[in-house]
Amino acid sequence: MNKVKNGKKYPQNYDVIVKWFADEFKGKTLEILGVKTAPIIDVFSFEPIHLPIKAERLDVIFVDTNGDYYHLEEQRNLSLKDLYRFAASHFQISENKGENVTDIILSSGKKFTGPKKIQTKSGTYSPFIIDFCERDGYNRLKEISNAVSKNDLTNIFELVFIPLYGDDRLVDKSKLSIDVINFEIELVNQKKMPLQLLAATMIMANKMVDQSILNKILEDLNMFDVFEIVREKFAEEGREEGREEGREEGLKKGKIEGAILASRDMLLEALYESLGIYPGYFEDKINTINQHGVLKKLLKKAIHCKDIQEFDKYLNIATAQPAQI
Repeated sequence: MNKVKNGKKYPQNYDVIVKWFADEFKGKTLEILGVKTAPIIDVFSFEPIHLPIKAERLDVIFVDTNGDYYHLEEQRNLSLKDLYRFAASHFQISENKGENVTDIILSSGKKFTGPKKIQTKSGTYSPFIIDFCERDGYNRLKEISNAVSKNDLTNIFELVFIPLYGDDRLVDKSKLSIDVINFEIELVNQKKMPLQLLAATMIMANKMVDQSILNKILEDLNMFDVFEIVREKFAEEGREEGREEGREEGLKKGKIEGAILASRDMLLEALYESLGIYPGYFEDKINTINQHGVLKKLLKKAIHCKDIQEFDKYLNIATAQPAQI
């Protein structure tokens, strides 16, 4: 069995996940997670997100039609120390949102065998702990595949979670993740599933699969330019401006700026993956590049760079006047 990756070394672009949650869960409940709620009307991030993300866990809030808040966090290898941290976050949210707050913890990696609640003389912290380690990822993938063969697409959005199913000590999560991704690629090609779901799954699988494998999949599918969810976040500002200055002009401007901003951030993430800590002037120079095509070419170079000096050479060429890359 291949060794499961730690996951904490790899930056996660959770803007994609949050946006996917917002699109997918609005009007639905959290029943897929095993939690009974009223229909969801809003989804947002608890902690402000600044791309590129270096966090190792998911942290979002759902709001249902009853006005109840559901704070969802994902944690690999859950520990009692994590539970105390979640308790602190719980009351911080409650201070802002009121008492109708329920915590949901998605536990993955190695099975959590500690206490499910914290008891003190002043009260009890008792979150919903959903143990993905107890779920059979391969069996669930087979069930969804069989349903899809009968044109039942009801549960395909559960695929994004399947890479987290099972105990790391018993399941080859890398293989499971790749099997899920390959199945999703088939569905995307058959136009049975949106590309955004594949993007979200690849981000979740980033914790289990070697980065070079994911990069190869991205390259084969030409997906470096297809993380539309991130770009839409920035393009929305262009749309708002477009309503005032002229819809067509605003849409065009928003899409262009969104693509450039997203490409810069993806490039910085790729640099972090390839080189680790890089000089601060790299980011300064990259932020001066406004040609989307140049950023795409630098992204491909960043993936294969072996050292800082090699990328520095490409960056100097790209920022020369005119750009020569």
